[in-house]
Amino acid sequence: MKRKSLFLLAIFSFAFSASLKAQDLIGSSNSATRSYNYVEIQYFPDMEIDLPFLATAIVGFNDKWSLWGEYLKQDFDDIGEEVGLGADVAVDASASLLSVGLLYHDRFAHLTDTDWVAGLLVGSLDVEVELTDIGQSSSDRTTVYDVYLGLRRTLGPKLEGELGINAFINDGDENFTGDIKFVYRVRPAIDIAIAMSEIGDGDNLGIGFRYTW
Repeated sequence: MKRKSLFLLAIFSFAFSASLKAQDLIGSSNSATRSYNYVEIQYFPDMEIDLPFLATAIVGFNDKWSLWGEYLKQDFDDIGEEVGLGADVAVDASASLLSVGLLYHDRFAHLTDTDWVAGLLVGSLDVEVELTDIGQSSSDRTTVYDVYLGLRRTLGPKLEGELGINAFINDGDENFTGDIKFVYRVRPAIDIAIAMSEIGDGDNLGIGFRYTW
């Protein structure tokens, strides 16, 4: 499905389900308030790398604010050709990103059962590159920022949607991407999450599980 179609589908779902009154999908089963206490693991099957997982934790500490943390680790094998050194050069690399920050949410006045959310993550990006044939390696650490703005909405008795925009800032370079996520409740406190992230710069499809308390 093309990026434009995904955005149109998500916007349609948000705009035309204003009359729905549903149970809380990410929290207590009889509340329409979306919970901000969960841990989620996303797996990205289309990413041709080792360990294509993203771990996210959201922990609320009052009615509107939550602590937000993310951890991503990726290993890349035999990428000599991708980095311009040729396919015959053995190059391995690994990257890890640990980010912490704050997430703010409030009711969106123009749509029922909808929150608008905004957040900021500050992370440490560690990259290690090894030329295995000659035994040389190098490492680098940079500080990165991730600014997020989105809408989170109850779409039905067991379905929730979230539509957002990320601004990823690394060494002064800004990269804007979109996110779409649908979460379906399968058991109390257990949800399946399907996401399309980095829309416009990779289109990574994610499938994951979310545990809420």
